[in-house]
Amino acid sequence: MRTLLIIEDNTDIREGTVELLELAGFRVLSAPEGNTGLELIHKCKPDLVFCDVLMPGLSGYDVLTSIRRTVEFQDLPFYFISALAEPIDERRGLELGAMGYLKKPYTEDDLLNSINREFSSPGQHT
Repeated sequence: MRTLLIIEDNTDIREGTVELLELAGFRVLSAPEGNTGLELIHKCKPDLVFCDVLMPGLSGYDVLTSIRRTVEFQDLPFYFISALAEPIDERRGLELGAMGYLKKPYTEDDLLNSINREFSSPGQHT
């Protein structure tokens, strides 16, 4: 079973996303902010991360920058989820090494399509 990590400071969004992904058959971990998210990445080694950009403490950009410095996580599939909808915001996330950028409010299809695309591509994370 694939393990996904959701790093999101908004409780309603985080819990709703966790429930949706669990119903889709995934094991889902969650963190309310970046530091806890980083701890879970190192401890649990998820197969894919969805991370908010704007959070108290470490931003999503900080989380991604930190994990990309660790050889073990350089290829970890990482997607931003954010209300920041300007092209410059999306470009910044992709330049830092994110695989994608989902704009809030995202749909169940948006999430599942991102996951399916990641796990069906050559060189998928196992």
